[in-house]
Amino acid sequence: MILAASLVFTGFLTGRGIYVRSQPSWVDGGFGRFETGAKSATDSAIKDQEEAQLGADWTPTTWLHVHGHGIARRKGSGLIEAYVDLQKDFGANNLRLRTGQTRGSAKRCDLSERSCSGSASLRMQW
Repeated sequence: MILAASLVFTGFLTGRGIYVRSQPSWVDGGFGRFETGAKSATDSAIKDQEEAQLGADWTPTTWLHVHGHGIARRKGSGLIEAYVDLQKDFGANNLRLRTGQTRGSAKRCDLSERSCSGSASLRMQW
């Protein structure tokens, strides 16, 4: 059986404007409840936030799948998750081996941080 390999890119861009009257955000080390804040509790500010995400999925055969996706923000960018998935079907049963790396949280990604964790899993379903 001959199958064509597939390479699929997915992504999105988002942006928003925010008018805020609050103290500095907890994300920036302040005590504000929101993810963006002004310079002080009595100050106001107009802020903007942009984000881009891009993912790629490559499936060269029926038993091999490669995936990766990343994020770009003003306060940090980087690879969020990447893995290789090997799968073999035996009729009603299958065997799958997945290995890769994930970042524990997508809210702060910094290319200068090298704190990604790796993992491998084997799943057999009979």
